[in-house]
Amino acid sequence: MTPIFKQILIELEKRNKTAPFIIAIDGFGGAGKTTFAKKLQQYLTPNYNVKLFHLDNAIEPAARRYGTGYEEWFEYYYL
Repeated sequence: MTPIFKQILIELEKRNKTAPFIIAIDGFGGAGKTTFAKKLQQYLTPNYNVKLFHLDNAIEPAARRYGTGYEEWFEYYYL
């Protein structure tokens, strides 16, 4: 179990089991956010009702955010 998984479990145990708990994962494209979220979902599912929501394309389509000719940091923070 990774240290971040342990920290998430510690925080979950502090809360009322019926109250919603939101975990937001942020990072650059290709950083492993989806992989991490899926592994976390698999780990938590036996004891919690877990739902994944991907918001990237609800904000702006990927074609408008990446491959624009700007630096990757600019695309990430400003597009």
